[in-house]
Amino acid sequence: MVMLVTHCIRMFVITGILRAGFCIHCYSCKYNSDDPGTFGCGSLNLDTTYLMECQPRYSFCSKVTRQVAGNKVIDRSCVKVLGASTCITTQNERLCLCHEDGCNRAASVKERNNTLNTSCLMVITLGLTHLLNL
Repeated sequence: MVMLVTHCIRMFVITGILRAGFCIHCYSCKYNSDDPGTFGCGSLNLDTTYLMECQPRYSFCSKVTRQVAGNKVIDRSCVKVLGASTCITTQNERLCLCHEDGCNRAASVKERNNTLNTSCLMVITLGLTHLLNL
């Protein structure tokens, strides 16, 4: 148990060190189905010319899809958010957040599965609880 906790802690530290020197890359563009000049951003095969390095304080990519006056509008960008990857849908809008390079590219940003990180957090919590109870 202690070895598994140690391994998970090392993984988080190494990941943090590796990510600390690099900024996330997100697609950044706006699409409006009524504006032919923006059609590239609405493409299912989004061109990498829209991929940009975000400023260090921006740790997530976002994709907002909405209906405005009968037109489909998509906004992809870097955002400063604390939390986890998720998608939220309201009546006229869908907001998706993710934190991997280029993750806001797809026609539909899928929620990322952080099973390994969640498992490690559970192991660390259980391990620390076990150690404190000794």
